[in-house]
Amino acid sequence: MRGSGFGLPHRGNIVDAEAQIGIRFGHFEALGGGRWLHFKTTPKAAQYNVENLYGPYVSLRYYWKKN
Repeated sequence: MRGSGFGLPHRGNIVDAEAQIGIRFGHFEALGGGRWLHFKTTPKAAQYNVENLYGPYVSLRYYWKKN
């Protein structure tokens, strides 16, 4: 798990967080996890936006055998 972000009180902020798990068997590795992004502009601006983007992901990797 990892996360990062920046924000000040009554101002805009941004947050990025991710969690993943991996299992390796033989030459294959299966990964699964999720990611979240939060973005907020300053409430004092004429246009005030709050957005969240999140979703899961999966992947399968193959590692070549070294000779």
